[in-house]
Amino acid sequence: MIQALDKIVALDTVTGLRTGAQRKTVVEMTLVDADGQPEKKRLECDNGVESAIQSLLSETNGQRVLSVDTLRPSLEDVFVHLTGLSAEVMLSEKGGKGGGNAGG
Repeated sequence: MIQALDKIVALDTVTGLRTGAQRKTVVEMTLVDADGQPEKKRLECDNGVESAIQSLLSETNGQRVLSVDTLRPSLEDVFVHLTGLSAEVMLSEKGGKGGGNAGG
């Protein structure tokens, strides 16, 4: 017997789903600290990527910038956003296997 689902949560492209789950612009900048080690700074803002980059650059204190990345939600982030399930609940449902894929 086939059971009916309560409802369809979302139907979209991967890009569309990710865009819908992203609330703010997130920019991550990797710098070289005084000891030569990579140091990451992350900023969330509502004003767009350019504003976040300018803000992060103003906080470099002369450190060398290795990379600047715009972060997008993963498909797991989208699932959590749509269902409201926490990471802890999903991990317990998975049997505590961890990992990052459906196969465990």
